[in-house]
Amino acid sequence: MTLGQIRLLKRGLLLLFVASGAYVSHHVWQGLRGRESRSLTSLDEPVDPTSRQIEIQQLDSEGNVAWTLKAAESIGKSESAQQFRQVEIRFAAGKEETPIVVTADRCELRNDEAVFLEGNVVVRDEGSLRLEAATLEFRRKPDRAWTTQPVRYFRDGLEGDAGSMRYLIGEGNLDLEEGVSMTLQRGSEAPIEVTSKRAVLKRRRNWLRYVDDVHVRQSGRSLDCNDLQVYFTEDRESVEHLEAYENVDLRMNVSASEEPDGRSGDNPSRVTSEPGRKRLLTDKLEVYLREGGEHLERVRALEGARLVMTLPEGVRAGYHKELEGYTLAFDFDEEGRLTVLRGRGGVMLGLTPVAGSKEQKKIVTARQLETDFDPITGDMLETRCERSVTFEQGDARAEAEQGTFRVAESLLVLQESPRLWDERARLEADEIRINVDSGDVEGHGGVRSTTQSASDSRVFPGDESKEAVYFVADRVSYDREKDQAVYTDRARGFQGQNRIEADRIAISQSAGDLDARGGVRTVILQRLSGGGDGKPRPTVTLADELDYRSRTDVMLYRGHVDMRAESMSLTSEKLDLKLAPGGGEVRELLANGQVEIQTQNGKAAGDAARYSPGDEQVTVTGERAWLENDGKLTEAKQLTFSLTDDTIFVDGQEQNRTKTTYSSKPRPN
Repeated sequence: MTLGQIRLLKRGLLLLFVASGAYVSHHVWQGLRGRESRSLTSLDEPVDPTSRQIEIQQLDSEGNVAWTLKAAESIGKSESAQQFRQVEIRFAAGKEETPIVVTADRCELRNDEAVFLEGNVVVRDEGSLRLEAATLEFRRKPDRAWTTQPVRYFRDGLEGDAGSMRYLIGEGNLDLEEGVSMTLQRGSEAPIEVTSKRAVLKRRRNWLRYVDDVHVRQSGRSLDCNDLQVYFTEDRESVEHLEAYENVDLRMNVSASEEPDGRSGDNPSRVTSEPGRKRLLTDKLEVYLREGGEHLERVRALEGARLVMTLPEGVRAGYHKELEGYTLAFDFDEEGRLTVLRGRGGVMLGLTPVAGSKEQKKIVTARQLETDFDPITGDMLETRCERSVTFEQGDARAEAEQGTFRVAESLLVLQESPRLWDERARLEADEIRINVDSGDVEGHGGVRSTTQSASDSRVFPGDESKEAVYFVADRVSYDREKDQAVYTDRARGFQGQNRIEADRIAISQSAGDLDARGGVRTVILQRLSGGGDGKPRPTVTLADELDYRSRTDVMLYRGHVDMRAESMSLTSEKLDLKLAPGGGEVRELLANGQVEIQTQNGKAAGDAARYSPGDEQVTVTGERAWLENDGKLTEAKQLTFSLTDDTIFVDGQEQNRTKTTYSSKPRPN
């Protein structure tokens, strides 16, 4: 191919491109002109109209009548169009379709079969559809009518207006654009007001669709979304159900509590939403109305939903509540009041303190959830959770297979293998109850807890304070404010080889205190003697009560004390053990009230006794103090003897252990 041929080919392609562009531009312009608003061509009206009572029929491609035009008179004619006054056009849309009738003050019928109507244009069918506009244009193939002027429309129980309209006559589709405003159920006590940018009405179906920036209002409720589909009853007088899509926001007002003092119960800080507002956010929503369309029957939020229950502004106590789930379904009573909510596919309940509160957010999650609501106040009553239930508050966590949240009590009850833990402790029981307001905890049945002891908060006496402390009981109650756990009914505590048993054991972690009451039995590894290899040995003590104070390193036994150690045994009414730091070594033992001591060399008794492991000497005092060894009896008001030799001091004077001192008082029995 030569250079000249190439240039000629380029010029041809350029001309073809320009011609194609002009052709496309021409048709686009013609299409745009078809949508523009215009007026009838000005024609000189003849003195005598050319004809009156005109009837024109337009045939379709099969020879059937497509539409019939009737006019009072012809008012003008040109080469391209003819104009009429007082026009009625009847579209024969087929045997199975509802005919359409259009009336107008003036009409222009063009040679291309297009029809333009102007002045009081009304479109209606033999049903209840009615459209009113200033102008209307009709074109064949497809049969469609439109106006770019504002239009009003009516059908059965709805009415409204829009900025423009397109109507496909054969399909019965009415497209409303440029801002839609509509009232549904206009004759009822609860009309539905809807606005949107566009709407589509199916003439032969009980169906209506709103698109873009949709807003719905009815009886204190509001719904916003990007796509709304409305389904009517068979008689089209009321709404049966709605489907909303994309950025759905449903808001439901909640009536105020009718309590006489205006407060939410006896506890003003309990979990409550009254008289706040409920807000449901989702991307797909189904709303079903009861007969008559005035009250809600049920609502389903699908493919991810969030319900926000907010307290009114100015409230200082309580919680904002939030529910999230893959599916949330709501049931309403006959008066349209919320009664039950069901969540599926993973549900989260969040409790957020109101502004100004220092409490942390509380979160409950589960695979499925069911909540009962008070139909009068709109507040939550009880929430039942099932499968993989969890609770979270700060560093505290809990798990179970079943949970019940009792709102009035602010109480979360966990069952079926529940467990609760934080950075310091862990709790397992047949049932765990958590007060989400106060943070108090109760465990019932098969209680098992683990506390990781720290050097500054020991709660267990002994020489192994760095090891974890275990407690078992039938019941435990934890007071968060006091930081105190109370174990009752066969309570037992363990740390290493140390053990405490009692009817009731109370520990205060932050204070480092332990109190045991009723049938106390302790087994503690302690160095109670200075001799031997210096290793701690088990000391078994029985008593009615025990108080342990780790910060002062004191163990206080009270009531029928019976202590058994390797070097001695002792009974008394009271027994105080002063421990060395760490609790593993006894520095001093003080006993009071009917003291009896048994050693390897003999036994002694008195009103009080003191034992010092450092020098391994026991001092017994009292009006009837005595010491018996090898059948010899020594009595005095004060007796001091050694556990390792025969040294004895009687009233401060050293005596030989083999010498017997008799008093005038008989030996006690």
